[in-house]
Parts: sequence; structure tokens; C-alpha cells
Amino acid sequence: ELTPAAAHLLGQLDAVFDGLHQAVRESRRLAGSSSKRKLLLGYSAQAANSAMPELLFSFGVGFPDVEINLLQAPSERLLDEVQAGDLDAGFLLLPPGQAPQPSLGHLLVDTQPLVVLCHAGHPLAAQARLRLEDLQEVGLVIGSPGRWGIFRELLFALFARHGFTPRVVYEPDDTPILLESVARSSHVAFYGGGIVGKLPSHIVA
Repeated sequence: ELTPAAAHLLGQLDAVFDGLHQAVRESRRLAGSSSKRKLLLGYSAQAANSAMPELLFSFGVGFPDVEINLLQAPSERLLDEVQAGDLDAGFLLLPPGQAPQPSLGHLLVDTQPLVVLCHAGHPLAAQARLRLEDLQEVGLVIGSPGRWGIFRELLFALFARHGFTPRVVYEPDDTPILLESVARSSHVAFYGGGIVGKLPSHIVA
């Protein structure tokens, strides 16, 4: 329970941090006033396996006078930073049923099927298509709620519509560790289909 002094301090912090964020934004604008313009873009782990790299390449070729700086972070953080003006734009997943603030423009740049990843010797590996019910007894490897929050919300809502909750056995946040975990176990992972052409030969989608 907060003391009166602590409650007073807490009440002042919002204004302090608002001022700090404003100072950072103004400093970035001043730093970007050189001859080469700067664009600060965020992207989620899933977005790295989407249409984003091709779009960035095309933009870079078409606008060589613009310096692109990239930040990888969870979609929730990217959305907050774009809305606050700390990022110019972001490639991210939107939370289920949530649209960005009306002041923000947004554009669908990619859609992907969900794929299940498993090692090449897994009993499921020979099947071209799976039903969610086929995965009720299989352990799931997925990133943590803190880093994969929106992807987990979307996925778990899909499971809930089919009447069960997946059994999460491990929560690695980095994609290479997730892939290695799947390669060395009988567990599976879900990912956007954009990763399919980039998988090592011992992992099947």
C-alpha cells in the first residue's frame, strides 16, 4: 500500500515521463535534420518472415537518400511506440479485434497460413494437412507471453474455438532457439507460413 508521499510521487511521474518522451522525439527530429533523412521502423519476429524484407529493399533502392533504422520488438511494444511517435512505422501483428488509433494509418501488407513445425522424423511430419484436434496431446513450443503476446492470443483463441487449450512445454522467445527445440524433441511449434522456405532440412512444416 502506498504511503501518502509515495502516492504524491506516483502522481507526478506521468508528467515527468511525458516530458522525457517529448524531449527524445524532438532530439530525434533534430538529429534527422541532416542531408540524409532517417526513418525509424520497428518489426516483430513474425514480420521478418513476411513481405517486409522485399518492401524494405524496394524502398531502399527507390529512396537512397533515406537512412532506414530497424528495431525488433514485440508487436505490443511497437504499436505503443508508433502511437507515441517514437517510431515512424512498424511491421506488426494487431491484437485480436483491435484497430490502431484513428490518427494512425495502417495497411495490410501480408497474410500467411499458420504452419506446424516438427522434426522430420515426427509422426505428424508425413501429413500435408493437420486438424487442430490432431495436436491435443502434443507438447507446444511457443514464445513467452511477454514477447509473443499477440501471436499467442490469436493462436490460443483458435484453440479455444475448437474446445481445448494447448499444452505449453517450453517458451523460447528467439526463433532459432524455438526451431532447435522442435528439432530435438517430439514437441511442435506454430509459425507464420513465411518461414517455410527458410527452414533447415531436418524441420518440416
